[in-house]
Amino acid sequence: MEGGARWRDIAVACADPETYRPVLETVLRRAGIPAYFAGTRDLLREPVVRMLLAALEAASGGMEQEAVLAYLKSGLSPLDAAACDALENYTVIWNIQGARWEREWTMDPAGLHGRAAPPERLAELNAWRAEAIAPLSALRRGLRAAQNTGEMVLALYHFLEQTGLRERLNERAQEAYRSGSLQKAQELTQVYGIVCTVLEQLYGVLGRTVRTADAFFHIFRVVLSQYDIGTIPAQLDSVTVGSVMSLRRADVPHLLLLGANEGAFPAAAAPRSLLTDAERASLQRMGLDPDAVQQQMLREAMQTFDRNMAQGGYYEGLRSGGNLASMRMNTLENNQLDDLCLLLPEQDRLVLRGGCSSPAGWGWRQLDVEIPLTPADTPVLTDTYGSASVQLEGTQGTVTLRRTPETAAWDADYGIRLEQDRTYPILGIYNEYVDVCIGELGASFHPVVYLLTRDGVVEYVDVLHCLMFGSALVCQDPIYIANNGVALERSGKEVILHQEDGSVLELAPLTAEWNMQEIPSEAVGAFNDMSDNQFDWMDVESNGSVQMGVQDNNVFYQGYADYLGVVPEGMVLGVSTSETADGMPGITFVAAVKYDLYNETLNLTMIAGQNPFAEGETQLQLIRCPDP
Repeated sequence: MEGGARWRDIAVACADPETYRPVLETVLRRAGIPAYFAGTRDLLREPVVRMLLAALEAASGGMEQEAVLAYLKSGLSPLDAAACDALENYTVIWNIQGARWEREWTMDPAGLHGRAAPPERLAELNAWRAEAIAPLSALRRGLRAAQNTGEMVLALYHFLEQTGLRERLNERAQEAYRSGSLQKAQELTQVYGIVCTVLEQLYGVLGRTVRTADAFFHIFRVVLSQYDIGTIPAQLDSVTVGSVMSLRRADVPHLLLLGANEGAFPAAAAPRSLLTDAERASLQRMGLDPDAVQQQMLREAMQTFDRNMAQGGYYEGLRSGGNLASMRMNTLENNQLDDLCLLLPEQDRLVLRGGCSSPAGWGWRQLDVEIPLTPADTPVLTDTYGSASVQLEGTQGTVTLRRTPETAAWDADYGIRLEQDRTYPILGIYNEYVDVCIGELGASFHPVVYLLTRDGVVEYVDVLHCLMFGSALVCQDPIYIANNGVALERSGKEVILHQEDGSVLELAPLTAEWNMQEIPSEAVGAFNDMSDNQFDWMDVESNGSVQMGVQDNNVFYQGYADYLGVVPEGMVLGVSTSETADGMPGITFVAAVKYDLYNETLNLTMIAGQNPFAEGETQLQLIRCPDP
């Protein structure tokens, strides 16, 4: 290059890399400029995954026209683009749906108007139809004949084999490699392996369970959505393209900024409120508190999520890998009022109609939230057991612990010192509750507060578990398997759930199992904090192992982290470390973490304890390190 610069000395930063990437790929390739696009890509964006989901949706449903055409036009069906366009024209003219895809077509390709098409044209269309639909028909028959989820997995795998997907992806990867698109070749080689990994997980975890083909499609899509595709630079001398946070390098000699418009670069911070100023003003004129309305909207969204999970059994296989926590957090984060649509079906209540997006609800759906114009009487639920008592009124819940010999023993056993009676608020409660009961877990005094929702699902607050990390009590994810409940009852030291069918379920074993969730994948990895001219870092593993280097990497901590629940600020982790090699005492803290996939940063919000990275700061942004 003129001036002696190398391609690796140049970086291109933009506010939205995914928007610019198609254009930049084309322009840079035509100019012969090698480029590496930093960051990760959502697996659901990949054409092969879109093809699989479209095929599975068509086969598990009623062979709807939209799903079948999405499969045909994915670029990975047996037909070329011209044949797909011809089939699409015919299906639109004659509204081909359902079983008509599998029967011979006899209608004129020209439709009811115009000159009739030659007979050989119809024969050609039928030949294309038969070739394209054969794999889908086989998949549909396999799903219908399947006796359990494992057989559905095998049916989908046979579909992959029948369509020759592995070979076709390998061919495309080789073509990309030969053409110089080395990063694309890396991405293509990863996709098939990830799909097979997901199928193996479903077979191993859910293989013996029985569910409908439609439910299998939704579970398959949810598990795929938890994966991203990342690559490393395939050549040393190349231009790096990405967001500012993903570029990593602060010493790049030549930096080009794209889209540096006001509000776009740097990106304007999104308001935390889900309501617009006009919507808040409208509510205030009606005598309503906008913040309370927003909180009610979030609660209704979470109730919808939990209801779908308990009824559909989608939590199986998601909980152990921490995916369930991510899904609940996303439900809180992604719900909003699309438009403030006010309905007054009766004089004493207001209905707000908004949008609800939830992985358990499979996309956006209408959500109606009733807000009483006249405050209704809220029942107060209470219970006392030993040194612990709980009070729950609407969205406000508290646990009070009294200093007694059994709580005083915590000092020697767990390092938890209760100097006097103390009341703790409960974080992360979103449902409407009809019963509450305190029981124990384990041999020593280990209080657990159980909450029964209006939908019959059990939630819980493991008091002792939370106190091991600080003063924050967080409501854990619901025990979805403990559903169809009508009442809670203490039986000895433990709590049982009475179910609608008259059966009784012991909750202590399920609580111990639910406490064993892995750390959510978004919070797993290596993260750096290089603000204030110092270098701090944190490594988190899925099994909870934690290492930290703080105070400019001069103090090294080792310990563990536990997942505690979900709050609007993110997934809550309790962290506890042991004494350092230099004799410094260990630390404990509770923080909510939320991963920003776009900027590849981990946003940390302190809930209890001292921020080990920046004393006195309640919020911190850590940068994810690229995988080695």
